[in-house]
Amino acid sequence: MILKKLFTEKKQGMGLAPGTLLQSANKSPATIEILDYNEASCHKASLTDTSEAKPFFDNNETQSWVNFVGVHDTEKLKDLGEVFDIHSLVLEDIVNTHQRPKFEDWDSYIYVVITMLKPGSKEIDKEQVSFILGKNYLISFQEKPGDVFDA
Repeated sequence: MILKKLFTEKKQGMGLAPGTLLQSANKSPATIEILDYNEASCHKASLTDTSEAKPFFDNNETQSWVNFVGVHDTEKLKDLGEVFDIHSLVLEDIVNTHQRPKFEDWDSYIYVVITMLKPGSKEIDKEQVSFILGKNYLISFQEKPGDVFDA
């Protein structure tokens, strides 16, 4: 029975080109928050458009943490990927939330995937969180709001 299911069940996205971002049924827009800081100052902002992140990517005077919540919003994710020059295969891994934990060293950044666990009402909730660590920035990608990043 199990073997039959393995060989007959068609996986979502099978046959698509590598790096293709699958559309999700969840149509709620992603949220992007940024925390930009150095020794002298700290600035927190919510971004409405991914192009607003470009100055933080180009600025070598500060460190920036970009928190992207809602990886199902593939258009916004793809736009942010263009701003930070994130490879399409990494973007595909971010959207595919059934990844095993892993670490990949790319030319200009490090990509890490972890599974976050937290106790729920009846069972343990799990969520994939991905990180991209560049020279002066960290980008975190969450499936949904409300986890260990909350105050």
